[in-house]
Amino acid sequence: SRKELVHSQFLAWLLKLNSSHGMGMYPMIKFLQLISAAASFKINNTAYIDKVLADRFIIENYTIDSEPRVRTEVSTGEISEKGKKEQRRIDILITVSINLGDGVERILPIIIENKVYSKEHTDQTEAYYKWALERYGKGRKSIFPVFVFLTPQVQDIRPCKCEKYIVITYQNLLDYVLEPCMNYPGTEVGKIMLHNYLRCLTISDIFSEDDNMGRG
Repeated sequence: SRKELVHSQFLAWLLKLNSSHGMGMYPMIKFLQLISAAASFKINNTAYIDKVLADRFIIENYTIDSEPRVRTEVSTGEISEKGKKEQRRIDILITVSINLGDGVERILPIIIENKVYSKEHTDQTEAYYKWALERYGKGRKSIFPVFVFLTPQVQDIRPCKCEKYIVITYQNLLDYVLEPCMNYPGTEVGKIMLHNYLRCLTISDIFSEDDNMGRG
């Protein structure tokens, strides 16, 4: 329950279209709503998400053109930091193709840094932000990278160094994604896995009901 990779793998399973949960695109739709809403939280006043996309995600006025690609532990190659070379891996990398009905495809890469009982080290978020700009092309109008920092709790100070990251907590994930998914039609296997994961969160106390992330 304290291993980041386990939580990342569960979230990846939930967000994949053809997973055994049988809910199709619904978990991804709720997740896009979550990050869009979280961008307006007080603590995220420096974070970035395209406003047009965020507004559409909240009111569900868009389509997802193809199956989102969801991967965990994605290598970024060797990134030199202060004279040293380190092999860095993105916890979760999602690529979604968005259509707003105007015939223009918008590619939405979502880079998620997941922290469970640990803090950011070696300027991870800044390194991944730089990597994404180089990979997806800074200034390309059809690509809109979004950066997400998932953490158990948030106080008054942002827990990540890069100011472009949207900070969300496991409590936010529970409220906006997991509980709605529990009430959405799906497979028996999916409901069991969701129920067990919710029990895991509660027993391990990975989140706190005293969530100090203010709403803007």
